Formats: sequence, C-alpha cells, structure tokens
Amino acid sequence: MEGDRREAALQEYRRSLGQHKELEAQVKALREQVREAKRGFDKSEDDLKALQSVGQVIGEVLRQLDKERCAWLAAPPPGPRPPPPRRAPRARGRRLQTRSSDPSNSLRRRRRDRRGGGPSEASSFFPPPFSYPPRPSTPAPAGPGARGGGPRG
Repeated sequence: MEGDRREAALQEYRRSLGQHKELEAQVKALREQVREAKRGFDKSEDDLKALQSVGQVIGEVLRQLDKERCAWLAAPPPGPRPPPPRRAPRARGRRLQTRSSDPSNSLRRRRRDRRGGGPSEASSFFPPPFSYPPRPSTPAPAGPGARGGGPRG
C-alpha cells in the first residue's frame, strides 16, 4: 500500500516535472520574441528620429526661401534649348555586325568552316581573314633620297 502510493507520487512528480520543462521552454521562446520586438521598435524609433531631424533641416531651409527666392528652383533656364547631340552618319549599305540569337549555332558554323566541312552557303557566311596584298619585288631606287646612300651613310 505504501509502495503504491510512493509509485503514484513519483509518477505525478515526473509528469509535473515534464510540464514544467515544457512551460519553461515556452517562456524562453516568448522572452526571445519580446527581445526581437524591442530591437525592431528601437530601430524604427531611431530611424524616425533621423527622418524628423532631416525634415527639420529641410523645413528650416524652405522657410528661409520666399516666393521670389524660390522661383529659380522650378523655372527653366532662359533662352532656347540646345539641340541634342547627333551621332555621326553611318553608311547605308553597310550593316552592323550583330550577334546571333543562338550563340552556339554561330560557334558551330565557325567550327564547321574551320574544318572545311558543311554546305557551301555556310562557308560563305564568314568572309576570309584579311591579309595585305603581296609587295612588288622591284629594287629600290638608288638616288640621293634613297636610304643607305649619301654623304652621311
């Protein structure tokens, strides 16, 4: 009989201890929420104070400006407006080189052209690389203005 009462009391104690731990965790979470809310409130209060001080400065400046002094703020400058700058004219026949909408497609074309395969239209898509024409093989004139000759040598 005494053992049963003791077991019942221990079970009751364990149950109330578990409830206490749960409630303690809830209180801890609520305290953290209160801290976060207080931080947010303090930050918004500081922002409001800064905004009010900026507004006061602007208000003091505007108070000093009367209608005559303030007219130049909104008025356009006197005289005609200058024309906008113009771009240099471009030749009409020449088109600007633009990128393909599918860059991998143009890359495939270039690779195919380098290998020499593919249809003939694709190889004419890219012009051959630029090279200077060969120089004529004529000897240089030997005269007074020619290099390497003359009194200074």
